[in-house]
Amino acid sequence: MNLLKKKPIVGQAAQTGRVIMVSDTRATNQHYKEIDVKTGIEIRSILSLPFRARGEVIGVLNLVDANAHRFTQADLRVVEPIATAAASAVENARLYQLAQQEIAERVRTEEDMRQAKEAAELANRAKSIFLSNMSHELRAPLNAILGFARILAREPHAAETAAYAGTIAHSGEHLLSLINQVLDLSKIEAGRSTLEPKACDLFRLLDDLEEMFALKAEQKRLAFGLECAADIPQYIYVDDVKLRQILINLISNAIKFTRQGRVMVRVLNASPISGSDEMIFTFDIEDTGTGIAPEELPLLFESFTQTTSGRLTQEGTGLGLAISRQFARLMRGDITVSSAFGVGTTFRMTFSARKLEQTASIQRQPLHLKRQLLPNPAQPIYRLLIADDKPENRQLLRALFAPFAETTSSGQGFELREAQNGQEALHIWREWRPHLIWMDIRMPILDGYQATKQIKATPQGKETKIIVLSASILDDERITILTAGGDDFLRKPFQEEEIFAVLERHLGIRFLCIEEAKAEADNGNAAALLANIPPDIRRDLARGAERFDLPLILRLLKELRVTHQAAADYLRRFAQNFDYEQILNCLRQERDI
Repeated sequence: MNLLKKKPIVGQAAQTGRVIMVSDTRATNQHYKEIDVKTGIEIRSILSLPFRARGEVIGVLNLVDANAHRFTQADLRVVEPIATAAASAVENARLYQLAQQEIAERVRTEEDMRQAKEAAELANRAKSIFLSNMSHELRAPLNAILGFARILAREPHAAETAAYAGTIAHSGEHLLSLINQVLDLSKIEAGRSTLEPKACDLFRLLDDLEEMFALKAEQKRLAFGLECAADIPQYIYVDDVKLRQILINLISNAIKFTRQGRVMVRVLNASPISGSDEMIFTFDIEDTGTGIAPEELPLLFESFTQTTSGRLTQEGTGLGLAISRQFARLMRGDITVSSAFGVGTTFRMTFSARKLEQTASIQRQPLHLKRQLLPNPAQPIYRLLIADDKPENRQLLRALFAPFAETTSSGQGFELREAQNGQEALHIWREWRPHLIWMDIRMPILDGYQATKQIKATPQGKETKIIVLSASILDDERITILTAGGDDFLRKPFQEEEIFAVLERHLGIRFLCIEEAKAEADNGNAAALLANIPPDIRRDLARGAERFDLPLILRLLKELRVTHQAAADYLRRFAQNFDYEQILNCLRQERDI
């Protein structure tokens, strides 16, 4: 209520803060119609007493009477304590009202926050479900495409057929790379990207990168070098997959945007972190390329953003640097850049890792090679169950194991059965007791998670190895299935060598790679064979291997086979296994002879 608007008595008392006593309203020539109307009588005497709280007038106590000269100073002294009490009561009521309003506001705020939190959690769950579904829907078909393409390219066919298979595989791998970039970014944005550290031979990783990029730089007539400080440890505990992905992206960009000069990779130092057993590693990737305009630097690490030079190349998604920086930060490091337009650019990447003492040799991934079972009289015929609702996925695994069906007559090899859903897999398991189950996660009727849980809940189920296959990129799914009792986890699209490595690890099966045995006999003659390759074909083969261009490589090998059959056949087996790096190594060794 605005007391100052009340006239005449209330407003005057409130405005002046003084007691107003009117003995006879008729004598003042003022009329108090408002009071008269409210009381229903003609008011003759008025006593208006303002009362205060915190030094301010918060109300006026009005006493009225129909008789003149009704109020005296004695009445005022009686009324003053009442006004004081009224002031306390009104102030307490006001404070109580404010407190209630504040409580109500706080409750509303907390409710809004709760609803916002629930909405955010719901959005995150929806994003995670979407990400899981998309990763499955995008990656799962590539499992069959890449798997069958690799099998076709490996088998003896006409050069044209092998070239077609190679094109399918190469295009599929490129598509998978793009899909993985988008999914990596989605995982990061959803807060679902995690590290998977393990023992890593840093020197071997750097050697691999040097081999990978040296010839590519040479093709552009660029100098390429890698320098490593003396105090860098060889063995570290780190997520080597993400580390490799970061370095490949940075080095690829450096070579792509450098027309002349050099590209250098420098491993500067490894500084101990105080109070921790980890170290900060610092890498510099320097180039003498086009450089980056100052106005483009702030946008360099934004998703789906490319510099002017990047747009001119018409390559990439604009995600590589954004993902690389997020991975570096996940590894408690960062990526920064300094550049002079037209002069060159330096990217500095840091990450933290724990130093390891000299450890057992860390095995390289085996190649895509034909295998045969090693003779072992004690080795049974293994029963393998393939549980997947997609016929093409079951067919792919059958194709991988088909060569071993011939060995069953000698008491070795595999027997295979198939299930189209988890319920059928459970039924077959009860009757057939397979040694190992390849279990897809997403199946109708009963999914792979529930089927695994039910099998592993029994004493007999603990003897069966269950290998879960999933196209999801979320780590939660892996943790969930392993918690349910799964023995191992492979992501689709999988590599052939991953499948056989699982069999070796969980069933103790030993395989002999036929090509590896043959390679031991061939190594003595390889140098002599390759030394006679004509320079122009050697150069074009290197270019094809650098570009992962299998059709070009196979065409060149067909041409080479006319005059150098042994050399062509020697290189062809690497081409059929998509082992472009080994082709480059052979050509590099031949060049050094």
